[in-house]
Amino acid sequence: MSKRPILPTLLGALAAVLGLIEFVAAFLRWGRIGSLDMNISGMGSVSVPGADAKSIESFTAMPGIVTAIVGLVAIGAGALAVVDRAPRLRGWILLLAGVAGTVHAAIAAADPERLLFDDSWRSAADGQAGSAATAQYGIYLALVVAVLLLVQGAAAVLPGLLRQYRPRRSAAG
Repeated sequence: MSKRPILPTLLGALAAVLGLIEFVAAFLRWGRIGSLDMNISGMGSVSVPGADAKSIESFTAMPGIVTAIVGLVAIGAGALAVVDRAPRLRGWILLLAGVAGTVHAAIAAADPERLLFDDSWRSAADGQAGSAATAQYGIYLALVVAVLLLVQGAAAVLPGLLRQYRPRRSAAG
């Protein structure tokens, strides 16, 4: 019975843990409108002291869904590594999930209002002082974890690509 190296299992477990953190980040606070003391989660729930949040939630989008999906995909890729299945595929899965999560979270961090609210909210709030949403810790956590998934996926894929495209030496040379 051959002994399997521990590193792929550890990296798979790391990918699964990062995926779980990414999934949880989707439900954390993604935006805040300070003038209204309103907090918005990545899944569109709203908390406003002394107001009916349900009426406001009808204007929210749910940008955290992309983050939750990226997290679930990373958990799946990590599970593949732990059970030693599809070594090439899991690296590509992590790489693509990391790219998707990084791009999405970067866009959300740059302009949280664009992803947190639908068009009717933006047109109603346009021009009102203090109505702009600011990015909160959920977005930044999702961004950092997505970058880590991207790096882990790239580290798994690049050595194989470099080996594949390395110039071959001739027998005479």
